[in-house]
Amino acid sequence: MPVPAIVTATLMRMEGETGVQTHLRTFDRWLAGQGYISRVVTPFDAPAWQVYPIFGLRRVVELASPPWGVWWYRHWHAIMLRRALRGVLAHAGACVIYAQCPVSAAAALATRTSPRQRVVMVVHFNVSQALEWEGKGVLPASHRVYHGILELEAAVLGQVDALVFVSEFMRREVFGRVPAAAGRPYAVIPNFVDRPRASSESHPPDGDLVSVGTLEPRKNQAYLLEILAALRARGKPLRLTLIGDGPDRPRLESLARELRVDDLVRFAGHVRNAMDCIPRHKAVIHSAIA
Repeated sequence: MPVPAIVTATLMRMEGETGVQTHLRTFDRWLAGQGYISRVVTPFDAPAWQVYPIFGLRRVVELASPPWGVWWYRHWHAIMLRRALRGVLAHAGACVIYAQCPVSAAAALATRTSPRQRVVMVVHFNVSQALEWEGKGVLPASHRVYHGILELEAAVLGQVDALVFVSEFMRREVFGRVPAAAGRPYAVIPNFVDRPRASSESHPPDGDLVSVGTLEPRKNQAYLLEILAALRARGKPLRLTLIGDGPDRPRLESLARELRVDDLVRFAGHVRNAMDCIPRHKAVIHSAIA
């Protein structure tokens, strides 16, 4: 097997509807197009007889205590990722390990065989993954698991060889919260978003605005619907495409009807290659609060 120049370390499988998984697939295609030899390593590359019984127990733990279910997920995914990474990095030589979260970055730091294996972490969260779990309603800010996540982030962000931020806003937020991270080399690279194509029509094919993200309260798509209602009241209606699915969809569909903007909103659901839809709109809009 060819020795990879870039090893992507992630807790998630490649296939799925989250923004991280979309980023993974897009980055993997880009690497192939540039001629790089790469390898994606996940906890599921560890022996199946170890992975599935332990991961399956998470559901039982979640029923008893959602916060400890979060701990179980992070703890055991980290252990399995380390086991999978050891086998790859032992033969990789000099390479870049592209970690997709603090847990995967910590696993990479623990298993790399020399400083020539440089760990670069991409920051997908705005403030903290702890805040994201809190936004899902499963991890109170007072819980010790919440504070453990903050401590891990502070430690790892100050140890990696470099950081990648997908927006300047993320960089400012993270550097403001984690001073040690501000001392690391970094780059701000948007999430593979092309500029919208010019259109001779009065409206682009798919709408005026597009928003991509899981439909859940912390993504705050309800605010976008309120914006549409305000614009319509001013005689300047715009059409919005919501790409993504999630537990908040029924509430958002009901709110769109209540605000009388359901004719302006298209719920596209999960789209595998969401980035291909973006150029067919005038602008990308994002309203997440965490």
